[in-house]
Amino acid sequence: MNKKLAVIIIRNSQEQLFVHQRSENKKPFPLLYGLGAGGKFEDGETPEQAASRELEEELGLKNDIQFLFNFDFESNEATHTIYVFQMLYDEKIEIREEHKFQWSGWLTISEVDQLAKDKKLCPDTEILYRRWKEEYIK
Repeated sequence: MNKKLAVIIIRNSQEQLFVHQRSENKKPFPLLYGLGAGGKFEDGETPEQAASRELEEELGLKNDIQFLFNFDFESNEATHTIYVFQMLYDEKIEIREEHKFQWSGWLTISEVDQLAKDKKLCPDTEILYRRWKEEYIK
């Protein structure tokens, strides 16, 4: 079954990205890294509603988000359509759902590039990160 997921890339004015490492019990992609916040749609939600809800549930944030693009992802472990948003945020981020993340914090784009090079990003995150970088980072 094809799930719908929303992902919100969070960056600050120092051009750092909020990154998290998935906990070891998360399926798929345990212990790999993802960007920002996100998760699956609930019944009847629009992409914007799903993104806003996930952002508030995981991080307690109610900020303006901007839709960027969507794409289909398929692997042996997962098949889903991902709707990608971004937001600018410069305050401290408090994790609300600690069980989802083993680690979280701000990383530079070059540090995220290194995670990608080392194959430490979730495979779907790597695709959305590369596209985001190509289209939105000058």
